[in-house]
Amino acid sequence: MRWILVLLALSGSAMADVYKCTDSTGRVSFSKVPCGGALANEADKVEIKPNKIGGTLGVSKEQQRIWQQQEQSRAAQVPAMPAYREPSYCKSYSSTTMRSITIARGVEPGMTMGDVQRSWGAPTRVNGSGDPIQWVYRWRSNVAYVYFIGGCVWQMEGSYGG
Repeated sequence: MRWILVLLALSGSAMADVYKCTDSTGRVSFSKVPCGGALANEADKVEIKPNKIGGTLGVSKEQQRIWQQQEQSRAAQVPAMPAYREPSYCKSYSSTTMRSITIARGVEPGMTMGDVQRSWGAPTRVNGSGDPIQWVYRWRSNVAYVYFIGGCVWQMEGSYGG
């Protein structure tokens, strides 16, 4: 580890000479001056090759290509959006529930046109031919309006008065 640190520290200088020195106990050290003074040996000189690491700090073109392929693969796996459907205002009532509503002369959102006629009878007037359709019920004391979309009660105003 020390060897690597020394080389990294010395590689920054402009190609200075580095010498590997071994003392009498076998301990190795590095120096920029020759070991042993006048008895210096050229064999102790360490050759340091220039550090020429290329590249950029950005993402490689190969990695960009891989990411692009992964994104295309994910996009192909996304399920298509279902086709838009108009909301249905119709409800499914049990026969017992429908019988109870009809006997009470009630009209509730989700009932069909036939259910409303069974409960309140035929309308006094029908307005509109598309969606929404308005049925008008006129009684002596009040008026009620029932609006249908798709053949089912969407909303109503008023109540039974017959």
